Amino acid sequence: MNTQMPRWLVVVLALWVAPVQSELIVDLLTYDTGIPNVSSGDALQGVRFSVPPAAAPARLLSVQFELSENTPQTLNIHFRNEDLSERLSPFIQVQTNDFYTIIDVQDRDIEVPETFFVVLEVLTDAQPVQDTRLNLGRSRGGNVSPPTSLTRTLAFNLILRAEVEFEDDVFANGFESGNRAAGPVQLLLN
Repeated sequence: MNTQMPRWLVVVLALWVAPVQSELIVDLLTYDTGIPNVSSGDALQGVRFSVPPAAAPARLLSVQFELSENTPQTLNIHFRNEDLSERLSPFIQVQTNDFYTIIDVQDRDIEVPETFFVVLEVLTDAQPVQDTRLNLGRSRGGNVSPPTSLTRTLAFNLILRAEVEFEDDVFANGFESGNRAAGPVQLLLN
């Protein structure tokens, strides 16, 4: 009597037991055209961002924004939940003298839920810039601190972006990012 397992069964078992490794996807969440238009006089301005439900919580890597002036500016960046009631991380104070600024926040290990806000509180002269397209309903302004006061919908979209990182199996489950072409999604499904 032969007690050895057939070779094909050993291969099938090895494939079945092998762990699946996910790669990390980096996605830039943006709702603006990138074409500067006007600035707003609000003391606080923010954008409501969304990641795929299966990706939450995602890791925030950077915040990118455009200001109306390229002179030295100081601002606080706040990270809030969907209804602005909770801090996701303590705010950070940054100084910049560029129109377009990228702030790396990887070392802060900020986990963001499915929907979250990034809020800019400018402490000097410049203001965040809005684009040329009518507001998609994500950009808000307010004139008093704290960030829970973002009650006014802006006319246009703020040029404010959030770069996030999450596992690739989110795309395999049917979510297509607004910033990702259909090609990579199809490759993951094949």
